[in-house]
Amino acid sequence: MFKRFPYSDVYSPRDGKGGDTAHVDSILDPEAALQSYEDKPGDIIVRGNGEDQRFVIALLGQYFPGFVRYADSEKDGFKARQKYFYDGLWKIAQIPSLESVAFPYRIGCGAAGGDWDTYYRILQNLAEYLEGKAEVYIYHLEGV
Repeated sequence: MFKRFPYSDVYSPRDGKGGDTAHVDSILDPEAALQSYEDKPGDIIVRGNGEDQRFVIALLGQYFPGFVRYADSEKDGFKARQKYFYDGLWKIAQIPSLESVAFPYRIGCGAAGGDWDTYYRILQNLAEYLEGKAEVYIYHLEGV
């Protein structure tokens, strides 16, 4: 993805405190994109300008990379990650003039360890909430 949309790389430019990233407020306030803030699960990071650069959204859904280490952890357990996913989707739903949003099949369910039935249900709820306002797509690439 970073090769096709280099501006979507939210990881390389970090200063260790989440600097040089733009979050949902940058849609409402472009100057926010220039401010440094600390990323936290449940946030979204929006990159692109919507003109010659398609918007790309990173949904921060966990504290630690990979599989859940402590299933019942209030900070990074399975339920916590589901809540962060839900919180990020809610922020996406609030983006003005949102026309469509696409998610990869099994988002949050690979190395992150989520349950697809649960995450799919959350995405269905988003689609119902956005009905008539924006389309929600789930794409499944063969062989991936």
